[in-house]
Amino acid sequence: MFNTISTGKAIAELRKQKNMTQMELADRMGVSYQAVSNWERGNSMPDISKLEDLSRALDVTIDQLLGNEASIRLAKHFIAGDEKEYIREEKVGLEDLEEIAPLLKPEQVGDAFKAFADRPDKPVTLSALAGLAPFLGKEYLDRFIQDIEVGSIRELAGIAPFLSRESISTLAGRAIEAADLDALGSIAPFVSKSALDDLVSRSPDMKVNLAALSRLAPFLSKETLGKLALQAMESGSARDIGRLAPFLPKEVLHQLADRILKEGGVSWLHKISPCL
Repeated sequence: MFNTISTGKAIAELRKQKNMTQMELADRMGVSYQAVSNWERGNSMPDISKLEDLSRALDVTIDQLLGNEASIRLAKHFIAGDEKEYIREEKVGLEDLEEIAPLLKPEQVGDAFKAFADRPDKPVTLSALAGLAPFLGKEYLDRFIQDIEVGSIRELAGIAPFLSRESISTLAGRAIEAADLDALGSIAPFVSKSALDDLVSRSPDMKVNLAALSRLAPFLSKETLGKLALQAMESGSARDIGRLAPFLPKEVLHQLADRILKEGGVSWLHKISPCL
């Protein structure tokens, strides 16, 4: 596993062996001494393009500096500029790219991932893409998700924050399994209202959980929320639906008020009266 703490300690020890200050190493590297300080504390790592300069300044090989794990061997091929050929020869796994992704530019990660996607041994999966999503630009992610199969809505939760609203809505529409409200809640902030309404309509037998419905309320259209609220009202107390009042259409609120009165909950009416 690529470890910034142990690598930082190695950089500090090698610098001291050369009797160099952080400022001197920074000058040789063309970076600020704060950058060197952050490397040595394990807060960050040198850009992949700086690793060769760093090993030269410390008079060591990259293996001595970082180790010789599969991810480090891949990093050396990035430095050499033949990483795509190395990946296509199936000498490295996608997890190794994930480990060194923080050292790479988004374009480098995207091109390398494409090389993995071109390999015949493994198709691109949502889980594989999710691990690299923080290091890829939206344009790369949008391109890679075009042909990905989606089993369930829950699979999208990890990658949703990194995709465009249009892309996550498209992916959600491809989900094979029907969604429940809890699952929809995990992606609701990232999809369009119309897409969320459509996902709800595709699951007519969905069990309406009031807590989950409350989390979804700001993201659903009033019409869809109203239908779900009425469904929930049939199986529970109308007073429990009161927390949804600010988001409900007037006609549903009037039905809600009638139900509350029938249940003898006059004192509850003041909670929804501002919305009536």
